[in-house]
Amino acid sequence: MRNTVPTAALLLSLLLPAAAPAGRAAGESFARRRAEMIRGLRAKDPDERAEAVYALDGFDGPEAVRALVRYVLAREESPRVLSAALQLLGMMRKEESVAALAAEVRGAGFPEKARIYEALGRIATAPAAAPLLAGAYDEDPRVRTSALLALLGMADERADMALSDALQAKEWPVRSAAIHIIEKRRSRNALPRLIQRLRPGAERGRLYGDALTALRRITGKRIGPSFEDWMRWYDREQGRKPRPPEEFPRETPRLPTGELGGVRTWARRILFVLSVSESMGEKISVDGGELAPRDVKERGGEELEAWRSVKTKIQLARLWVAWAVRHLSPEASFDVMTYSVSPDAAFGRFVPATPANREKAVRRIASLSPSGRADLHAALVKVFTLVSRDPLDRESLLEGPETVFFVSDGTSETGRVRGAYRAFEEAERLNRYRQIRFHCFGVGGNDDRVLADLAGMIPGGVLRSLR
Repeated sequence: MRNTVPTAALLLSLLLPAAAPAGRAAGESFARRRAEMIRGLRAKDPDERAEAVYALDGFDGPEAVRALVRYVLAREESPRVLSAALQLLGMMRKEESVAALAAEVRGAGFPEKARIYEALGRIATAPAAAPLLAGAYDEDPRVRTSALLALLGMADERADMALSDALQAKEWPVRSAAIHIIEKRRSRNALPRLIQRLRPGAERGRLYGDALTALRRITGKRIGPSFEDWMRWYDREQGRKPRPPEEFPRETPRLPTGELGGVRTWARRILFVLSVSESMGEKISVDGGELAPRDVKERGGEELEAWRSVKTKIQLARLWVAWAVRHLSPEASFDVMTYSVSPDAAFGRFVPATPANREKAVRRIASLSPSGRADLHAALVKVFTLVSRDPLDRESLLEGPETVFFVSDGTSETGRVRGAYRAFEEAERLNRYRQIRFHCFGVGGNDDRVLADLAGMIPGGVLRSLR
């Protein structure tokens, strides 16, 4: 999450000491600044409320911790305001401050509890370790996910054990967060259980590919998607004798369930998102025949001619998304969502990738034409509420999209939240718990910055240009 520190607050933090002066004057100063923050938090504008939070900049103590938790983390929904409070809490270094923050966990529910663990992760000092490790086993998968993500900067071997244990969690977003942090930490202690995620039947969705990618990045080995091959490699690394073939379960090679623009996924639930705003009607200068997928080039005929005839962004985007839908695995479920002024889903739910459903989606894609201005905020809200109106309830968490293929020129001009960056801020905060992987594809090169931000959200996706 990007943190925009107001200039006045930043200058003040540079000129004043890190902590408030000792004695009665310090207490009076803190009380005055806390009252200033509380008044400012009544403002409607989230930028004004974020500015108000910085009234406590420079204070490091239990009173400042409790004020930030109880007035901001427990009540606020704006990502910008939360970011300001988390930034200040992350600068706390006194042991009594960390202890006070850890004490706030008791009796807290979601989302307050998850935010407290996020703040402890930003502090990343030894006193923060014990409460974070406890959070890594929380019963609420949203809280547990937040605590696991906070272990990234924790220099403690116990973190590796907590992450390894999380690989066996029932809820896939928890396992996703664990795989992501294990990869980022390059945690070789977690290799045995990470390899187990390739065992036949262990992972039935996207996380099979996530585990494989993490193993390759941690070890530097380009071993294929075979549990037996990875186990044999690990045995050699540990100096063990090779196991006989009968000790390994019979496995059928797992193939990707979807692909777009050379990016593959093993996800069971795939959501295609395609901008059909008026800017997608702009002309582009491309050699569509060269951009066409290999199988289209090999078949030639009318299909290849359609690629060669591309003249606008929407034509190129339609061809790519239709190709991806046609090539979905029968093991996948999918939906296709378009957006301009408002989002619209083809099915409104995930449907099996049967020939009939794929053909129905392809026909709809072929009929799309650009109109209206892009409301990126509304589109992202729909992504997170496709299966339930509450983006963080259990149904959304467990049955929502695992992977999103997002095709757009990056423009966002209308909507309740004006500006693409604020739309991204909301998506980023939700995705700490949802763990959706966004693969983003730019068309026409208008503005790929927000697409890069979406692709960069935890657990991380790919940004590609389709032209």
